[in-house]
Amino acid sequence: MRSNGEKSGNGYKNGNGNEHTMTMQKIATLAGVSKGTVSRALADDPKVSEKTRLKIKEIASSQNYRPNAAAVSLARGRTNTIGLVIPSAPRALSDPFYLEFLGGVGDFLITKGYNILLSPMSEQGPGHVKLLETNRIDGLILTEPEQADARIAYLRDRAIPFVFLGQTSDNEGLWVDGDNVSGARIAVNHLLGLGHRRIGCITGSMNLVSGANRLAGYITALTAAG
Repeated sequence: MRSNGEKSGNGYKNGNGNEHTMTMQKIATLAGVSKGTVSRALADDPKVSEKTRLKIKEIASSQNYRPNAAAVSLARGRTNTIGLVIPSAPRALSDPFYLEFLGGVGDFLITKGYNILLSPMSEQGPGHVKLLETNRIDGLILTEPEQADARIAYLRDRAIPFVFLGQTSDNEGLWVDGDNVSGARIAVNHLLGLGHRRIGCITGSMNLVSGANRLAGYITALTAAG
């Protein structure tokens, strides 16, 4: 026995078990509108009146019509996919920080109906972003912004929404980060308070804004301590 709306041959069965092929053109005929209007209505295009959208959706639902996901994305001009650029494996996939970060991003995007296109990177640069752009993403989450990161200008020029995990140079674009300057300063002051005087600093790559900020906080604390 076939379930309601299950495909059979070249058609679908409606609630009465009558097999028929339901297309957007047939929905358009039943609704008395154009095929293009049906496409836009099913994609929730605000240019189609709410009354017409509801009418078309009711007809589609009664006929067990399910629009193709790719077609809906095309009509909406969105793919519901966010690109996520992380440091190349295996470093990121074995780093507890990035594992928690990936889990958090993934869990949140799922609640909003979005997919993730994960892309490990071996180096920074616009060329890497181009690979994601060709996959028709709606936006990008990038990590480890560099000093004068060329990706920022590239994304802005193409009006691609993006956000960095990590503070950007000169605070360009959108970013999310802790305060690395204050964090390093607090750490140094803590050690100074314990009586230590020969204090080193592991900044991470100095090509990254985060590395430069940690060094700045470290130097500030030592300078203030004399």
